[in-house]
Amino acid sequence: MKKILNIVLGEISTGELSIAISFEKSLDSLKYQSHFLIPEDKYMIMGERTQRQIFQLSRNRAPAENQRIVVELLEQHQYDLIILFDIFTFEYAQSWTGINCETLLKCNIPVMSLDEYEYTKAGYKLDYYGLFIKRLPPLLEKCDYIIKNCPMSMTGCLQDCLRQGNRNNEYYYRVFDQLKRISNKKKLAVRERYITKNKKEKVVLFTTSQWEVKGAYSFSCQNRLSEWLGVILHEYLKELNEDIVLVHVGNENWKLDKQEGKVRYLQYDFLPVDVFEEVLQSIDLYITFNLVSITLSKAVMFGIPSLVLNNSKIIDFGRLTEKLKERPVWYQQMAADVKKVYPFAASMFGWTNFLKKVIENNGYVDTFQRGELFQYKETVKLLQKLLYDQPFRQDILVKNEEFLKKYLELLSADEVLEDVFDQEKRSA
Repeated sequence: MKKILNIVLGEISTGELSIAISFEKSLDSLKYQSHFLIPEDKYMIMGERTQRQIFQLSRNRAPAENQRIVVELLEQHQYDLIILFDIFTFEYAQSWTGINCETLLKCNIPVMSLDEYEYTKAGYKLDYYGLFIKRLPPLLEKCDYIIKNCPMSMTGCLQDCLRQGNRNNEYYYRVFDQLKRISNKKKLAVRERYITKNKKEKVVLFTTSQWEVKGAYSFSCQNRLSEWLGVILHEYLKELNEDIVLVHVGNENWKLDKQEGKVRYLQYDFLPVDVFEEVLQSIDLYITFNLVSITLSKAVMFGIPSLVLNNSKIIDFGRLTEKLKERPVWYQQMAADVKKVYPFAASMFGWTNFLKKVIENNGYVDTFQRGELFQYKETVKLLQKLLYDQPFRQDILVKNEEFLKKYLELLSADEVLEDVFDQEKRSA
């Protein structure tokens, strides 16, 4: 049996942990034994998956102590493969973990990393909220193997992703190979337990991570906008004048008036992965501000109509005084408070230019709707269609099913590791 260590050190997002869990779920338990190394505050998110052996690092320890734990772990278990989710997050965390790429390279264990967004095609350059550009070090070149998560990375023609062998030890693989679909009866039970007993209410779910509400940098306008995200959604939905539950999973509680109008606000700090996936497939619409949201990918896999709200241009509200008079009072208040917004595709990180390569000729982008957050009338109309236009919703489901047929032609995680260990055997 091969022993694998999955290292997931992201603290402000659960996306990479979700990918790691899905990867491990797809593996043959008779062939592989998987361990996880995670930050201690992410332990509860894994729910009651006690069959996995989980090791934790803590910011409450000195970096040297965390480093000692990792070194002893590697020596004790003699892993056959280390998988980083992803190497950039891993390297960034070294200030508190005490470990970096060099630590792993000394162990003489093959290292694989997730390449979530086609970093190499983007030249390792990230644009943050339209203001800063940061060039990352080419860390992927230090890895023995690369896995590219699909559907997000299904760029170009599918022949780049299909079973034609790998190029430069790079593997496109299907992330969500073992998503557990639940019955309509179960969906109703989940709605009643976690959301609503009123069958007439539409359920809209949106999620936020810590990095979304705090932003990538401390820009005044960015920070102000992050405090309006929930309010904007709430107000748009109220325009529909229908019974709706706006369910928010994230640490930020906007304390929206639960009695005002017909839109109720329900907030959870977090839900364990298994519970969250059941809730996700029991809703009517998923909304995110993050184009690369892992939850968005899951929603698509579950056939849930989804909407990504972004902003594609710089908007200086100070120059739109007359135009703003046509907007509701709350919109005018938001504009006066925020003052100026910059382009963003991955919520408050921005990443508008960085993500152009990964969504170019990518059929995945056609499986959900995209809208401009500050186009007031157009966004309200789109919400109306997504929630109440049954032919429109049905067309989304048909497109999703067509996409899933192509998606299932990709390699599974188990097939990727089978090829990796065949290579290791040949090179031994």
